Amino acid sequence: MHPELFNRSTAFLGKAQPKHPRHKISPLICFRVSIQVQSVREVVPGHSNNEITLVLQYYDYSVEHAIQAYLEGKEQSFLRFLAWR
Repeated sequence: MHPELFNRSTAFLGKAQPKHPRHKISPLICFRVSIQVQSVREVVPGHSNNEITLVLQYYDYSVEHAIQAYLEGKEQSFLRFLAWR
């Protein structure tokens, strides 16, 4: 390593290691997910945004599959599995 990038005296303080940038979610993706959550919520109200988002993630953000899972009751087994983990 280059001497200016790594200084042994500060290595134990955590100052020598470069900070990794946080992975930021694009505002467009956040907007798209919120639209999908609203679409599912119109058909199956009474569920939290976090719960709907987890179900959407499980079904690869397919609104149709998520709604079908809610109507058939399949989301309960999936959410119990997540709670167990």
